[in-house]
Amino acid sequence: MKIDDVKISPQIPPSGKGVLLPGYEYSFKDVGFFTTNFKGVGAKSTSLDFKLPSYVFLKPNSFLSLKINFSYGSGMRKDSTLNIQINGKYVASIHLDNIKGGLIRNYLIDVPLSLFKPGYNVITFTSVLSPLITGYCEFVQTENLQLTIFEDSKISIPSTPSWTAMPDISLFFIDGFPFSKPSDFSNTGVLITENDSDTLSSAINLIALSAQKAGYIPFKIKISYDKNKLTNKNIIIVGSFSKIPKEYLKGAGIQIQEGGSFVYYLVKHFEKGESSLNVKLRSFIGNIFPILKSKSEFMYSKSQISFSGKEEGKWAVISELESPHKSRNTVLIVTASDTESLARVVNSLWEPSVSGKAAGALTVFDPQSPGETISSYYSDKVYYVGKIGFFSSLSVWIYAHPVIFTILIVIIILILAYFIYRALKNFKRKRVGESER
Repeated sequence: MKIDDVKISPQIPPSGKGVLLPGYEYSFKDVGFFTTNFKGVGAKSTSLDFKLPSYVFLKPNSFLSLKINFSYGSGMRKDSTLNIQINGKYVASIHLDNIKGGLIRNYLIDVPLSLFKPGYNVITFTSVLSPLITGYCEFVQTENLQLTIFEDSKISIPSTPSWTAMPDISLFFIDGFPFSKPSDFSNTGVLITENDSDTLSSAINLIALSAQKAGYIPFKIKISYDKNKLTNKNIIIVGSFSKIPKEYLKGAGIQIQEGGSFVYYLVKHFEKGESSLNVKLRSFIGNIFPILKSKSEFMYSKSQISFSGKEEGKWAVISELESPHKSRNTVLIVTASDTESLARVVNSLWEPSVSGKAAGALTVFDPQSPGETISSYYSDKVYYVGKIGFFSSLSVWIYAHPVIFTILIVIIILILAYFIYRALKNFKRKRVGESER
């Protein structure tokens, strides 16, 4: 016996529970979906739940592939279907039109990656099975109305760049990003500013929460009371406001006020009023380079807000900023007016109704009722984490600057036209010279 070639499927690296990594193919069973049978008249549904990493760049011109293995019974009406929804939005149907039934392997459905979102996603399968013979005073056979989706069906995630705009606190509550990357938390440090039970319990709670969201054990995370030991890492700072190092508060744009309230330099962002020419250019370029909207489509207006809780001087804050020590590293500040308020708010973050509202660069709570008083604000100090490659970066820049791109194209055309004109003129001169001889 001679073996000429052996092909080994690429080994999928470890990931959190239900997390699908770009560039790999998974069976439905890998994601917790087991062989499911639909039976009888009426719409019945089941779902495939999974998570996409928060740092994935969801390009509209990339496609997630579903390879569905299924069977359905004979003697069903030709309008029977299997409908597919992505996050509650209809995307496709499989027509069960063979009256003899069938066993289908690798039925391919390509879904634009832009229909998904970082974090939790749901693919819903809904069967609509109709009996072939119906009518008054007739026996309606329904036992043959059956559809089975097999657990060896596949879901394939395309290779896509790791790239996302920061700061964005919501990513921490999706999968612990960026502190959970790499998965052993080796690039993360926790700075504890006070040695009391409330601060320590808050720090432990945050570490446990990030590990639960990421699905990894943070066995290489570093904890310290000394900020100088953590300057080369992503840092989570936990403590009361008065103990937070001033350099981080300054970078976050937060200042304390007399009376216990604080001031944050808020950035409101709104869509830029564009000329009709710019809109047309952007639409044209968007058709050529189908990418996501760029941050540069917004104008920014700086103002400031002040905040204090129901109890005078009581408040809590989560703020995120780029590390002042190392480019593209992140600092997450979790602080409050006092350690008791800090512990109360951190405990409340286990509730999805609270943590799910945290976003942007700053989230503010009233410690007495964090779920009811939470507010989030954005910053113009945007930085990017990850790499998207030269061509993706170029397409982002082109889409964000359509007028400059158009001017450059016109200049290039004029330069080419000039050189072509000179070349033709020289060619004509040579031809005329040869004919005169």
